Amino acid sequence: MNKKVHTRVLSLITLQRNILFFVSVFMFIIIFLLTIKVFKQETTVVLVPNFFSTELKLSNKKVSDGYLEAMSRDVILTILNITPDNISYAQDSILTLIHSSSYGKIKEQFEVLKQDIKKRKVSTVFYPTQIITNSSNLTAEIEGELRTLLGKKEVNRKKTSYHIGYNYSAGKLTVVNFYENKNLGEKK
Repeated sequence: MNKKVHTRVLSLITLQRNILFFVSVFMFIIIFLLTIKVFKQETTVVLVPNFFSTELKLSNKKVSDGYLEAMSRDVILTILNITPDNISYAQDSILTLIHSSSYGKIKEQFEVLKQDIKKRKVSTVFYPTQIITNSSNLTAEIEGELRTLLGKKEVNRKKTSYHIGYNYSAGKLTVVNFYENKNLGEKK
């Protein structure tokens, strides 16, 4: 009886050893494949500029005020900081942000502006002083100073404000309208 027990225990130990061996070989193969994948994998690093002081957030239904402010700052500076040399770049950049319902109208307005800027060799610079956003209505009111230069000489300076209206669908925020407010102090 003692021999039968020993044979059974020996058989069980051998089975355990064989299972452990196959599990070890399988794990070694997995580790080897994962090591190869790690070395061949491309790493992507998302850089967040340090000038964002508020949370930038997009969900499937709305955007945060911080994101709306950052987008509005980008739009206003691209549209209003123009020279005869960069007007084509500004146009191309802005047209990628325009909603399809407004694309034709805004492109036509930009073409007229581009011809005027190049013909008269005029530059404009906008210095924003305040951006008021409303993420519920997807609008932004931007106040600041617009300066017009002819060559290097300033020919006009005025305090003004602009309105930007947005559409948010399919995870993309696009510009629907952009205009100068008639009265600086007027709130919509």
